[in-house]
Amino acid sequence: MHRYEENKRLKGYQPKKVIKRSGQLLLRNLILSQVKEYLGRLCYVFSWFYGMLFPNHFIPAESRRIFGKCVLTLLVFYLIIPTEVTGAGEITITSFQKKNVRILILAPHPDDETLACGGIIASNVLLGNEVRVAIMTNGEAYTYSMSRENKKLSLTPSQYISFAYMRQLETISSLQTLGLSSDMVIFMGYPDSGIMNLWDKNWAENKLFISPYTRLAYASFTNSYDRESPYCGSRVLKNIKQIIREFMPTHIFIPSSIDWHPDHRATFNFAVLAIEDMALKGEIHLNTLKVFTYLVHFGYWPKPRGLRMESRLMPPEALENVKAEWLSFSLDFTIKQKKYEAILKYESQLRTSKSYLFSFVRENELFQTWNVIHSSRIDKGKILIDGLDEEWSDIHSIPVFSFSENILSALEHGSNIRSFSTCTDEKYFYLKWNTARKPGKSTYFYIRIYPLSMKNTTSLLYLKLRPWNNFSGNIKIGKDDFYVRDVCELRIPLESLGHPEAVSINLESSSLLLPLVKTPVFIVQLPKRGE
Repeated sequence: MHRYEENKRLKGYQPKKVIKRSGQLLLRNLILSQVKEYLGRLCYVFSWFYGMLFPNHFIPAESRRIFGKCVLTLLVFYLIIPTEVTGAGEITITSFQKKNVRILILAPHPDDETLACGGIIASNVLLGNEVRVAIMTNGEAYTYSMSRENKKLSLTPSQYISFAYMRQLETISSLQTLGLSSDMVIFMGYPDSGIMNLWDKNWAENKLFISPYTRLAYASFTNSYDRESPYCGSRVLKNIKQIIREFMPTHIFIPSSIDWHPDHRATFNFAVLAIEDMALKGEIHLNTLKVFTYLVHFGYWPKPRGLRMESRLMPPEALENVKAEWLSFSLDFTIKQKKYEAILKYESQLRTSKSYLFSFVRENELFQTWNVIHSSRIDKGKILIDGLDEEWSDIHSIPVFSFSENILSALEHGSNIRSFSTCTDEKYFYLKWNTARKPGKSTYFYIRIYPLSMKNTTSLLYLKLRPWNNFSGNIKIGKDDFYVRDVCELRIPLESLGHPEAVSINLESSSLLLPLVKTPVFIVQLPKRGE
């Protein structure tokens, strides 16, 4: 039976609704046909542009058009993400211009230090303050710029290494424009687009990360801070501690924990872990050391793009639900001009991202203050691992800005971690996290914990939890110590952690062996015994 006749039989004959629906379908098809036509034209333009850019690299026209459609689809999806920049959180005007301060800026890639902190650097150099910049990687993995430069899609490891040295020279030239000499710049030489792997997978020296670009497993660049340093997380942590120990800064600027780039988030992880570990051992004092975070990558932010020196830089609107105070550092015309001239030194980046880089030359720079989280002390037996959260009602819940690692996270809402709470009694460390929905049976939760102690140096610990009492890991717990269903609760004996003074903790969810959502690292300070 025809669909129209079937609808007549089931719902009765309703000519007005049929005409209205027919008009809607006609309008929709007309719009879709026009969109398809314009996408087709843009794909032909892409095909022509590809031929001009890579004249010696033959790809059939149909393949280029298919690739063009994929690129345009991703571009449209990227542009519709709502990241306007008005009214996100409270903004406090502050000044970092004080004499007798020592500023350390930790940047994941060349240019991050200038984009986020160029005004801070130039202003403090004029005051005569000591400034050091440590660059985690050499930025060699920016394949698009390299491909345009060499007019080839596939590049050799030696070409990536040459590009790394070129980006180092750009960094030195840029920072000299801001007033720093080359001996105030530290190149650590770790793998670009691989810092998160060093945190997650390649922590120990017996399991090194090999860069897919340079094919190196060591920081073999001639001017690396720790030459021949192996690509592993433990050595990154050691080197960051050593840099802080040698310079003894009063202010440290590190990437934000909510930055979209994995290298930035991983740099944050290593930095706060190093800072807290040194603080517990008495090497630095958090009551005098101030730590600030800066944001570089967050969707289509800053917005609007382009050089707008008279406009203010505002936080992304998408962060308005994340309750955090923003600090705004105003720049005068001379400092803005210096920052603009410093960005011009990054020629390799300007070829492809000029509008984006210029977006950071504004009236101000934005930062946030980083602080440790203090775990609540509770009475013994108050928290029961029973899937009920009434006993958690008076314990502070911390909102979490999680990052999707896989497109499947949009389908598995039970993996989306929204907040977590923590508390401690005389014997156990308790953790509760909330998800958007009840986790599915195929959902796993990974908990990574790095215990921090005043005396002992411990290794990274982990747990893998699954609904219905399935668990594994190198932390000693029992089946009655966790509950992963409607409410996710975990109880860890302090003895299993070595009775630490603090812990570094982050959570990750996965399903069907695919990572879905990952939280930033949180430093949680535990109550002292007897408190």
